[in-house]
Amino acid sequence: MSPQQPTSKNQIFLNEKEVKPAHSFLHRAMVLTELPQIPQDLPAMQTWFFTRCKTYDHAYNLLRIYQTMLVDLNFTPREIEGWLAQGHLGRNIVMHFGGNLGKIPEHRMTWLMEHIWIWGLEPDAALEADVPVFKFRDEDREYLGQFDAPVKWAGMLTLEIESAMEWELEFARLLARMQAATESKGFLETWLLG
Repeated sequence: MSPQQPTSKNQIFLNEKEVKPAHSFLHRAMVLTELPQIPQDLPAMQTWFFTRCKTYDHAYNLLRIYQTMLVDLNFTPREIEGWLAQGHLGRNIVMHFGGNLGKIPEHRMTWLMEHIWIWGLEPDAALEADVPVFKFRDEDREYLGQFDAPVKWAGMLTLEIESAMEWELEFARLLARMQAATESKGFLETWLLG
């Protein structure tokens, strides 16, 4: 069999169809009273950093952060989507929350500052760029499509695999942050750059 012909095992990378909601996530977020439903909204959950949340409560609070931006601070979905596209979603949320303390409940600001890691930000570097959620690139999909998928991946959507890999990466980031807090300065650079 040639590498281009999918088998049932590697078909996950070649013929997967994604279900896309009719309206953008942020347009729907203004009226959501619960989290988006999986699997239909898994792309939105991944794109908007929900897959990094460790608990349902974290994810629900993240939804409330987005709703605060839309409803209380009057940003449009288009503006916020622009921040996401530029890789500065977390930074801009922190900046605008800080500039509007009178409009935002104190507990929400506290939660935001304790959870900026969701966007891959560090407490002392909250104005850096977001660390995107792990996604296979087209080259990755093409390469992986040439091989039989691992048995554990059978029946899983690519988005589910990407989310699992993101959790592994987040665990590695957490360990690096903990080690950096106890090691001398420069540990992270040495560890990450070799």
